[in-house]
Amino acid sequence: MIDDGSRDETWQIISDLHTQDPVFSGIRLSRNRGHQNALLCGLMTLRDRADCVISMDADLQDDINAIDAMLAAFRDGNDIVYGAPAVSRTLRSSAPVRRGITACCARSARTWCITTLTTGS
Repeated sequence: MIDDGSRDETWQIISDLHTQDPVFSGIRLSRNRGHQNALLCGLMTLRDRADCVISMDADLQDDINAIDAMLAAFRDGNDIVYGAPAVSRTLRSSAPVRRGITACCARSARTWCITTLTTGS
Protein backbone atom coordinates (compact mmCIF):
# COMPACT_ATOMS: atom_id res chain seq x y z
CA MET A 1 0.00 0.00 0.00
CA ILE A 2 1.19 3.50 -0.70
CA ASP A 3 0.56 6.57 1.41
CA ASP A 4 1.08 9.41 -1.03
CA GLY A 5 1.60 12.09 1.58
CA SER A 6 -1.89 11.96 3.05
CA ARG A 7 -2.60 14.18 6.01
CA ASP A 8 -5.15 11.76 7.41
CA GLU A 9 -4.58 8.49 9.25
CA THR A 10 -3.57 6.50 6.15
CA TRP A 11 -0.06 5.65 7.35
CA GLN A 12 -1.34 4.60 10.77
CA ILE A 13 -3.88 2.28 9.13
CA ILE A 14 -1.18 0.75 6.91
CA SER A 15 1.11 0.32 9.94
CA ASP A 16 -1.66 -1.31 11.97
CA LEU A 17 -2.46 -3.71 9.12
CA HIS A 18 1.22 -4.65 8.88
CA THR A 19 1.36 -5.27 12.63
CA GLN A 20 -1.68 -7.57 12.38
CA ASP A 21 -0.39 -9.41 9.30
CA PRO A 22 3.06 -8.85 7.76
CA VAL A 23 1.67 -9.73 4.31
CA PHE A 24 0.55 -6.09 4.29
CA SER A 25 3.31 -3.58 3.74
CA GLY A 26 3.50 0.04 2.81
CA ILE A 27 5.49 2.81 1.24
CA ARG A 28 5.24 6.29 2.72
CA LEU A 29 5.92 9.16 0.33
CA SER A 30 6.96 12.48 1.82
CA ARG A 31 4.32 14.38 -0.14
CA ASN A 32 1.68 13.91 -2.79
CA ARG A 33 3.33 13.79 -6.20
CA GLY A 34 0.27 12.51 -8.04
CA HIS A 35 -1.50 9.23 -8.64
CA GLN A 36 0.76 8.00 -11.44
CA ASN A 37 3.94 8.67 -9.47
CA ALA A 38 2.58 6.76 -6.46
CA LEU A 39 1.60 3.87 -8.74
CA LEU A 40 5.03 3.86 -10.42
CA CYS A 41 6.73 3.88 -7.02
CA GLY A 42 4.76 0.81 -5.97
CA LEU A 43 5.37 -1.04 -9.23
CA MET A 44 9.09 -0.31 -9.21
CA THR A 45 9.36 -1.42 -5.58
CA LEU A 46 7.60 -4.72 -6.30
CA ARG A 47 9.06 -5.52 -9.72
CA ASP A 48 11.53 -8.08 -8.34
CA ARG A 49 9.39 -9.31 -5.44
CA ALA A 50 5.99 -10.12 -6.95
CA ASP A 51 4.61 -12.29 -9.72
CA CYS A 52 1.43 -10.24 -9.88
CA VAL A 53 0.46 -6.73 -8.76
CA ILE A 54 -3.06 -5.35 -8.44
CA SER A 55 -3.47 -1.58 -8.52
CA MET A 56 -6.55 -0.29 -6.77
CA ASP A 57 -7.42 3.12 -5.34
CA ALA A 58 -8.42 3.30 -1.69
CA ASP A 59 -11.55 5.32 -2.51
CA LEU A 60 -13.36 2.08 -3.46
CA GLN A 61 -14.09 3.23 -7.01
CA ASP A 62 -12.75 -0.09 -8.30
CA ASP A 63 -14.83 -3.27 -8.17
CA ILE A 64 -13.04 -5.69 -5.84
CA ASN A 65 -15.27 -8.47 -7.18
CA ALA A 66 -13.28 -8.34 -10.43
CA ILE A 67 -10.06 -9.45 -8.71
CA ASP A 68 -10.81 -13.18 -8.91
CA ALA A 69 -11.48 -13.04 -12.66
CA MET A 70 -8.37 -10.94 -13.21
CA LEU A 71 -6.21 -13.37 -11.25
CA ALA A 72 -7.69 -16.27 -13.23
CA ALA A 73 -6.78 -14.51 -16.49
CA PHE A 74 -3.24 -13.96 -15.15
CA ARG A 75 -2.96 -17.64 -14.17
CA ASP A 76 -4.12 -18.55 -17.68
CA GLY A 77 -0.89 -17.04 -18.98
CA ASN A 78 -1.72 -13.39 -19.64
CA ASP A 79 1.14 -11.06 -18.72
CA ILE A 80 -1.12 -8.04 -18.32
CA VAL A 81 -4.76 -8.00 -17.29
CA TYR A 82 -6.65 -4.71 -17.32
CA GLY A 83 -10.12 -4.20 -15.90
CA ALA A 84 -12.43 -1.41 -16.98
CA PRO A 85 -16.00 -0.66 -15.96
CA ALA A 86 -18.74 -1.17 -18.50
CA VAL A 87 -19.62 2.07 -20.30
CA SER A 88 -22.82 3.54 -18.88
CA ARG A 89 -25.79 4.70 -20.95
CA THR A 90 -25.14 8.25 -19.77
CA LEU A 91 -21.64 8.20 -21.19
CA ARG A 92 -22.83 6.61 -24.46
CA SER A 93 -25.35 9.40 -24.96
CA SER A 94 -22.99 12.24 -24.05
CA ALA A 95 -21.22 14.59 -26.43
CA PRO A 96 -19.33 13.03 -29.39
CA VAL A 97 -16.03 14.52 -28.22
CA ARG A 98 -16.30 12.77 -24.88
CA ARG A 99 -17.18 9.49 -26.59
CA GLY A 100 -14.24 9.91 -28.95
CA ILE A 101 -11.81 10.46 -26.10
CA THR A 102 -13.20 7.46 -24.23
CA ALA A 103 -12.97 5.26 -27.34
CA CYS A 104 -9.40 6.39 -27.98
CA CYS A 105 -8.37 5.55 -24.41
CA ALA A 106 -10.08 2.16 -24.61
CA ARG A 107 -8.37 1.36 -27.93
CA SER A 108 -5.01 2.32 -26.46
CA ALA A 109 -5.57 0.17 -23.38
CA ARG A 110 -6.56 -2.81 -25.53
CA THR A 111 -3.49 -2.28 -27.70
CA TRP A 112 -1.16 -2.22 -24.70
CA CYS A 113 -2.82 -5.05 -22.80
CA ILE A 114 -3.22 -8.74 -23.35
CA THR A 115 -6.68 -9.21 -21.82
CA THR A 116 -9.47 -6.77 -21.08
CA LEU A 117 -12.10 -7.73 -18.53
CA THR A 118 -15.28 -5.84 -17.78
CA THR A 119 -17.62 -6.23 -14.86
CA GLY A 120 -21.37 -5.91 -14.96
CA SER A 121 -21.51 -3.50 -12.04
